[in-house]
Amino acid sequence: MNEKIASHIGGWQGIKSVGIGLLIVHLFMAWVTSDFPHALIWFLDVDYKLNILIGVAITLVMGFVSGMSAGRAILINGTNAYLVGLLFSLVTLFSSVVLAGLTGFFQEGIQNERSLNEAAYDYIIKPALRMSIIGIMPAIFAGFWFGYRLKAKMKIFGNKENKEAI
Repeated sequence: MNEKIASHIGGWQGIKSVGIGLLIVHLFMAWVTSDFPHALIWFLDVDYKLNILIGVAITLVMGFVSGMSAGRAILINGTNAYLVGLLFSLVTLFSSVVLAGLTGFFQEGIQNERSLNEAAYDYIIKPALRMSIIGIMPAIFAGFWFGYRLKAKMKIFGNKENKEAI
């Protein structure tokens, strides 16, 4: 298997893993609002719809990019699939929440008459901590699932000893 194919497989499995994690977080948020079935569209009732949309887009992109690197590490180098899946899932979560927090920071934080430190704390640090707490369990699950899926792909397409399996 060559690096291009490993990156491609890893990237798309990364998007699928992110989708699973986002679905788990969505269902958790729906459960927290506890107004079923209206709770399934909880995101339509908040004032930060754009931030959610941008956060989801960033998370999908980060999942693809991280998945490409993880795909090479697992499929080419034969690194432990579950460990790599977990690590890249956590990298995706933490980088996504920080980058998504920049949306609110640039929209409102720097326009207010506060110091940049206060704005950074309110619009980057606090949301990142909250989303990390909410997202850590789905990220762990999605990371292990990602590792499992790539390990299965390695059995199908071959591993580092059989680089020409495709």
